[in-house]
Amino acid sequence: MRAAWEWRGFARALNAGALESVTADLAGRLNVARPTRALDEDDLYLARPGLRHNLKLRAGQLEVKRRLDEAGGAVSLWADKELWSFPLAAEASRALRSWLPPRTPATEEDIASEAALLDRVQTCEQARAVRVRKRRLRLDLGAARLEIADVAIPGRPLLRSFCVDGYELEAVRDVVARSALEGHAAALGYPELIQALVLLDGDGEAA
Repeated sequence: MRAAWEWRGFARALNAGALESVTADLAGRLNVARPTRALDEDDLYLARPGLRHNLKLRAGQLEVKRRLDEAGGAVSLWADKELWSFPLAAEASRALRSWLPPRTPATEEDIASEAALLDRVQTCEQARAVRVRKRRLRLDLGAARLEIADVAIPGRPLLRSFCVDGYELEAVRDVVARSALEGHAAALGYPELIQALVLLDGDGEAA
């Protein structure tokens, strides 16, 4: 299993139509080609306070990214994403039971469908399934890449995400420094963002 280093930050998106121009400015600053087409995504994130891994339902599969380690400068090490299909394998079901424990003891049946997983979320203390819609563009910088995305969470202001990732730690840190991202966006990952915006204050609209 490979693992990549990642720095991610979020800022308030003051102009919903500025994704392309912001990306073009960064492409010019970094002297790389600007992307020509944005990708739209509609995900359902599974979160609860204290969960460090990234779990989301996308296109009928569960996408799992496990956080493995931390480095200075708000950079984290993440295992390459895994795509789990339903019905989940026994090992995958066991992992989810540890990440999303129920309020009361329950039988340890396998999770056979997306609906069964969402039913399980309902039984977990403070767990939520939260809709997150994104429109993103990506810059390829060789040893690292920079993704810029507009992030919409129901009931919240539009956010702009900046993510630098790569298999070489120093390459990731170099792009973060050259892009001046640390002074522009608050460094945190999707699990922490959703916990702060939706879970911990008890507000926001879950799917």
